[in-house]
Amino acid sequence: MISRLLRRASSTCRRLVAGLAALLWATCLSGSAASGATGPAHGARAPAHAAPPDSSLLVFAASSLTDAFTEIGKAFEGRHPGLRVQLHFAGTQQLALELDRGARPDVFATADPRWMDELKALERVWLGSEDFAATRLVVIVPSLNRARIRGLADLGRPGVKVALGREQTAIGHYSRVLVRNLARSSPSGDSLGRRLLANAASQEADVKAVEARVARGQADAGIVYRSELTPALLRRVRPVEIPDSLNVRAIYSISVVRDTPRPGLALDMVKWMRTSEAQKIMRRHGFMPAPGLAR
Repeated sequence: MISRLLRRASSTCRRLVAGLAALLWATCLSGSAASGATGPAHGARAPAHAAPPDSSLLVFAASSLTDAFTEIGKAFEGRHPGLRVQLHFAGTQQLALELDRGARPDVFATADPRWMDELKALERVWLGSEDFAATRLVVIVPSLNRARIRGLADLGRPGVKVALGREQTAIGHYSRVLVRNLARSSPSGDSLGRRLLANAASQEADVKAVEARVARGQADAGIVYRSELTPALLRRVRPVEIPDSLNVRAIYSISVVRDTPRPGLALDMVKWMRTSEAQKIMRRHGFMPAPGLAR
């Protein structure tokens, strides 16, 4: 993790700034908390606010949010006439490293809250963040399924090639949580988990790369998010379900980046992601509400 590579800020001044940021965040969110986190009463759309001339909002978002946030960006622009939402997608770990190395987006949306916690500790984002979506894991296999994968047990068979995300990636982390769940389920599950990891023929940089490798037939199976099962992908792969008792819930969180010159717009987007309007868009793209949000 980046906290092992970089020194944490420790001066009294920076701690004071962090405290003030936390206070500001709590103050800004208090108004929306009183009326509920799922949006305006009776689903009414909040009035749009004009953006400053030629203004833009740069959003760093996990690659698994590509389709959903493309629509989210357009909807948010509709609420703010004159605003242009610019989107940059990559693996969560790559985005976090870019941010720590000096990139200055306005909003950061991650598929793995661990990275959000790291960036808070490094004072790269505000201390407040909002969980706004969730998804679960699924195994995908090429359409022809020559390896005849029908369940998790088949991923541990000799000779099966499995595509996984790298351990530091969000999808890689969740895949290894799944392996730990297997190990806890039974003695045979522990053996299966070890065989599954031994069958990892590739370690990919993000979930999109896992999908691509399976879709091209370069792996017999891969572990991805259920929200990735778009019609386009399903023309090239088949899903193989993971039992609920073993599956993992991935949580997506969003926050304002420290030092953004557009804190008002950035905070408005963070709060808006938990409204009914934004949640409908996320559901259309296969996501579930985050814990605590109404379905």
